[in-house]
Amino acid sequence: MSERGEAIRVLHVDDDPGLVDVAATFLEREDDRITVRSATSAADGLAVLEAHEVDCVVSDYEMPGQDGIDFLEAVRETDPDLPFILYTGKGSEEVASEAVSAGVTDYMQKETGTDQYAVLANRVANSVEQYRAEQEAERTRRRLEELSESTTDCLWMFDRDWEELLFISGYEEVWERPESAIREDPKDFLNGVHPDDREFVSAAMDRLSDGESIDIEYRILRGGGEQGAVWVKGEPVFEDGDVVRVVGFTRDITERREQSRRLETLISNLPGIAYRARNEPGWPMEVVRGECEELTGYTAEAVESGAVSWGGDVLHPDDRERIWDTVQGFLEEDRPFEVTYRIRTEEGETKWMWERGRLVDAELEDEPVLEGFITDITERRRREQELRRYEAYLEESTDIITVLDDDGTIKYQSPAVTRLLGYGQEELVGENGFDFIHPDDVEELLAHFEDLLSDPGATTTVECRFRTADGDWVWLEVHGKNQLGNEAIEGVVTNNRVITERKEREQDLERTNALLSTLVETLPVGVLAEDGSRNVLAVNERLLELFGIAGSPAETVGADCERLAREVSDVFADPEEFVARIDRLVDTRESVRGEELHLRDGRTFARSHEPIELPEGEGHLWVYREITERRDRERRLRETTSRLEALFEQSPDMINVHDTEGNIIDPNPRLVEKTGYDREELAGMKVWELDQTLDRDAARDFWAGMDHGDRERLEGVYRRRDGSTFPVEVHIRRLELNGDDRFIAISRETTERKERERELSRQNERLEEFASVVSHDLRNPLNVAQGRLELLAEECDSEHAEPAREALERMGRIIEDVLWLAREGKDIGTTGTVDLREAVGSAWEMAAADGAELVVDLTGSPAVDADGDRLGQLLENLFRNSVEHAGEDVTVTAGESEGGFYVEDDGPGIPEAEREDVFDAGYTTSQEGTGFGLSIVERIAEAHGWEVEVTESPSGGARFEVTGVEFVDE
Repeated sequence: MSERGEAIRVLHVDDDPGLVDVAATFLEREDDRITVRSATSAADGLAVLEAHEVDCVVSDYEMPGQDGIDFLEAVRETDPDLPFILYTGKGSEEVASEAVSAGVTDYMQKETGTDQYAVLANRVANSVEQYRAEQEAERTRRRLEELSESTTDCLWMFDRDWEELLFISGYEEVWERPESAIREDPKDFLNGVHPDDREFVSAAMDRLSDGESIDIEYRILRGGGEQGAVWVKGEPVFEDGDVVRVVGFTRDITERREQSRRLETLISNLPGIAYRARNEPGWPMEVVRGECEELTGYTAEAVESGAVSWGGDVLHPDDRERIWDTVQGFLEEDRPFEVTYRIRTEEGETKWMWERGRLVDAELEDEPVLEGFITDITERRRREQELRRYEAYLEESTDIITVLDDDGTIKYQSPAVTRLLGYGQEELVGENGFDFIHPDDVEELLAHFEDLLSDPGATTTVECRFRTADGDWVWLEVHGKNQLGNEAIEGVVTNNRVITERKEREQDLERTNALLSTLVETLPVGVLAEDGSRNVLAVNERLLELFGIAGSPAETVGADCERLAREVSDVFADPEEFVARIDRLVDTRESVRGEELHLRDGRTFARSHEPIELPEGEGHLWVYREITERRDRERRLRETTSRLEALFEQSPDMINVHDTEGNIIDPNPRLVEKTGYDREELAGMKVWELDQTLDRDAARDFWAGMDHGDRERLEGVYRRRDGSTFPVEVHIRRLELNGDDRFIAISRETTERKERERELSRQNERLEEFASVVSHDLRNPLNVAQGRLELLAEECDSEHAEPAREALERMGRIIEDVLWLAREGKDIGTTGTVDLREAVGSAWEMAAADGAELVVDLTGSPAVDADGDRLGQLLENLFRNSVEHAGEDVTVTAGESEGGFYVEDDGPGIPEAEREDVFDAGYTTSQEGTGFGLSIVERIAEAHGWEVEVTESPSGGARFEVTGVEFVDE
């Protein structure tokens, strides 16, 4: 019984009047807060909801008129959040999924016995309590949201331990962190607290949780990584003297805090000295900030106190008079002044300074003062001197230094451009350098330039022709480096050297080596070059091998080509024609490609001839290639094609070839026979005219998505010439035939298979219908009988009550086993690695009697590939079979056997004549058994691909062996 609390009003709807009465009695007994109103149809239930206040609805699924889902949807139309529990005898994944989609609060399947009502009462109470808590939280949230709309602060509420976020607003505006992050992790804001302040903030949180108000400021790191500051005030909320919640606000004070220290920070961190001084000789300074000691060696305090005089001790003696006169001149003209001068540091070092200042009114006294800024320019002066030296170097350099923008615009050219190219030093600045490059060289130069741009700091070297001021072309060797990231340059630097003379020499050399390049490019064919005098100019090893010529290429160079041709002519089928053809080609200088030459030994050569120009005159290039193997391949290809054509014509499957537009190009005789069209008719049809399931546009898109060599399987329906149709299974492949894009479709009629599938579907429908009858029409009356029997047993004592209860429980087990066989049968879920030892132990806990003993005969913890739930059910049924038939003091052994595992007992065993019958559904020799346990064992084994066999154990009891099991190595 629950303690008295707020009442829970329940509406129970079920079409079985006996069941609603029993359920009402037991629900009210389980929880004294519950009162039940009953209805026997969805329509009656809606009427009750309209007339009475209800805190929770409990409904059956299968009812006349509106079923439980229809009833749920009707309730949701008027009350989207009212707790609704679907409590049904007809349970399935489909019904559960539909109920969840319709907004069910909970889903519970009816069981046998009265223990189920305790579970149902608990779920009703939990659902109502959660619903009421959500309603109260929603009211609180609405009040807080109204408050949050009028403030720019981040308002918050947490539980005492900061583990649950009860309310938040303005989080993203203040913290610049996503609100979803703090809703997932209530302490997400700590990730935004500056690391140096987190310990301080955590301590403040603890004080607040302990009942102390807080008022603190600390630094934060916003979502983008920038630093900010916030002001936080927090208050504890007490209930019955204990802190239950903490509330407060967080305000962004970054601007306010920054403004107070921005000026001081700016002045103190300037790379120089900021000052205020009186405008009188010596310039006594009243305020000094910045790098005074770093630049001068004197501390700011020494200068401010007057212990060190800026004009007397720091300013260089040679510059004092000049600087005083210059500054006074600017002041007389009421203008800011800028001066450059030297100072002497405390250690006697001379530095150059640049100063900018102005005359301003004093804040405390009515006399003017100077305010200004001084910075060290010693390094800049040094660089200026170096720059002047570099300019002198560039003036006399034999190379041209150029700096380009990233688009090729010239930013700078060294003075050598005038001496080497004739342009004035500034004449090309602002022009695009690629406009002066020879058109034949622009593409290569651009490629190198783009490579430079893509890799900061990269270098490259390229040669190109550049137009001079006179319009001539000179060759330049250009060395480029990417200096775009260098703040001093910010460009691509090129060092350009004139190499015209060298380039002309290289071109002469390239022409001389043209023959060698040609030979290299044509390898590994046989190559021979001859000069205008018919002497061998060059030859490669491959040609010597082809003709069987002794010696090396070097030894053959200089040989008489006419004599060499006569010496090798005997290997050809027509020697005289071989020599004569060479002479004709030399005389006519005709180019030929791949003319065939037949040899006496059966080989075939292909010859090519090309007249060439040499530095010293004309010449000839000969190329010989053996093509015997290629000719053999062509012959084999013709033979293979003939065999494939025979298979195409004689195949028992229907075959057609079509193009990418769906035009049937080539049907085979089997397709003609099965459809009744003649070959010409089919060849003039579209694929979708033959296959009635194809849509033209969808088919084209499908084909376009296939790559060459891809295979796909489709289901279709072909139309015969007489208008009748038949189903087919089509295997389609994309490939290239004779250079054309084609699809080969191989089809097979599937009429008989489809009929088998339809018959199997009808059998499954009848099986589901049977399961529904068992589930709803038998289980409900059984529940009523069990409930009435328990109530009757409380009113009177009868020796018949216990046997009746046991009989009803046995009926319940029979119903469960029949339902399992009917609905789940041979199906298993996802398989995986299952520890057999753990599975045996878990199953024994579920099935063992008090006096029974289990012996585990396993080596280690063998693992098997199985559906863990189904394996457990198999073992549980085998253990329960032993207990039911051998008695509660039975000893059961589970162990590993060859190819699987076994379960055996020391009971009376199973006669050999009956062993084939024990797996039949309904077979049992026990008064307690359902007759379905071993049938379920067989079904589970078959679903895994295992076999189960019953034999005799060593003690004479029953032994069940499961084989074909796959063990997994872990």
